[in-house]
Amino acid sequence: MDGTGFTDRERRILDEIETGLREDALLDRQLRTMGQTSAPLNQLRSALHRRRLAVAGWTLAAVSLVLLVFAVQTSAPALIWAFAAAYTLTLLCVLRGVILWSRRISARARARRR
Repeated sequence: MDGTGFTDRERRILDEIETGLREDALLDRQLRTMGQTSAPLNQLRSALHRRRLAVAGWTLAAVSLVLLVFAVQTSAPALIWAFAAAYTLTLLCVLRGVILWSRRISARARARRR
């Protein structure tokens, strides 16, 4: 196709494909509502997806705290090791967040200098 348009045969084939796709009601609805996120759950899901590192960090912090409390109460080695693992993952998640945050800050500073 060199920019001159479609031939009649190509237009017929495209029309047949579009007709076949329009018959799928679920696909048609999804395509019609693609840009619209009116449902609160969709907005929440979108926000969580954008902030998944922060959500993971806070979740791991909560799990670490609960494991710490249970490990102190029972002194069970399995709970102590579970706490150590969860706390390590929490620290790694926080470290990754700090690294990303500092990169964003430095990128903004470089953009302002230009």
